[in-house]
Amino acid sequence: MINFQHDILPLKNLIFRTALRIVLNREEAEDIVQDTLMKLWQKRDELAQVANLEAFALASARNLAIDRKEKMENRNISLDDTLHDRPDEGLTEGDRLMAQQETHRLVADVINSLPEKQRTVIQLRDIEGKNYREIAEVLSISESDVKVTLFRARNEVKEKIFPRKKKFPQPTQSRKKFFYFAKKKFYKTMCAITKPTQQPLMTPIRPGIMKE
Repeated sequence: MINFQHDILPLKNLIFRTALRIVLNREEAEDIVQDTLMKLWQKRDELAQVANLEAFALASARNLAIDRKEKMENRNISLDDTLHDRPDEGLTEGDRLMAQQETHRLVADVINSLPEKQRTVIQLRDIEGKNYREIAEVLSISESDVKVTLFRARNEVKEKIFPRKKKFPQPTQSRKKFFYFAKKKFYKTMCAITKPTQQPLMTPIRPGIMKE
């Protein structure tokens, strides 16, 4: 028998964080928590048959959040997740706090800009510490899909925070050949200019020409 106070209420914070990552609005996320708990309460007699109560609750919250998100205007509000950054040695306490807040805002904004599925996977895996099987149950996808989604999401976050420098395109084979012969001709010309002349600078004086 499921005990609502003992088995379901402890999930409310996890439900809130997951919903917040989807709707990006604190008040909406709080409403989703209430709706989810109400839905679970109404189905309390059926929950004993559920193998994974936490995954079931998160899946219900996610569905409610997606439905609510579709009815909302797109917003981009920073989340209140805690980031654990190692402070720099040379910074004051105020500087470290400001740097941490700025990093927090940047990372949160980047994550919030991802598609909903990628945001949810990052939230459940990197923040909540759920394993691939649990995430797959919540999203109703395979574990391999979870891994692919997480890989793409992490790469997207990394690319937006630390963009790679543009690489110059490699020259084609024809251009390589052109540069080879151009360089060879250049060196040949330079050698011809700088090579000592074979013609003597002065005509040698033949014996007998100079009068004694």
